[in-house]
Amino acid sequence: MKHHIIYIPGLGDYYDGFRRSVLQSWRLYGVSVEYIPMGWYKGGSYEQRETSIKKAIARARKSGKTVSLVSESAGGAIALNVFSQDIQLHRLVSICAVNNPNTPVAPRILARSPSFKTSLQHLKSAMSTIKADRRRDITVLRSAYDPTVMLSDTLIKGVKTHRIFAIGHISAIATCVILYGFWVIRFVTRR
Repeated sequence: MKHHIIYIPGLGDYYDGFRRSVLQSWRLYGVSVEYIPMGWYKGGSYEQRETSIKKAIARARKSGKTVSLVSESAGGAIALNVFSQDIQLHRLVSICAVNNPNTPVAPRILARSPSFKTSLQHLKSAMSTIKADRRRDITVLRSAYDPTVMLSDTLIKGVKTHRIFAIGHISAIATCVILYGFWVIRFVTRR
């Protein structure tokens, strides 16, 4: 069965073109990739964003694909929310992501993106829903040092964490997507 990766980005919609371009190269490893733009600052509800992810999952399954999620930064919370609701999802890779519902986020960011705030609120119940045996299907990639999403906010109890040798938030995400893409795909496609 072919593997399909749904990529959920964080804030910074202006990087969408770059992300899409890089993710095209992942197809060389035999997976299909679908980028779901979140438009965090463009209005719309949390539910609309979650629905767009769920529709992408349904389309991929309808064509007989095994579906996994890859998320970055603010996209981590919504990815965990969806993952907690769907036991058929194969894997989740969390890249420098917000995985803690108590992550301190600047009030101006939450005011500009109410759907991100809602995503964090839903994360509280999602984390209690994901059982220990399901956590083996999740991996966290984190920066050696990230001042944007602190280590304590990206770790998930009972989930393997891998440190990427990159400093900073954006540089670590770019390193993961560009240089560690093969590793991400290998984790996603293993049985």
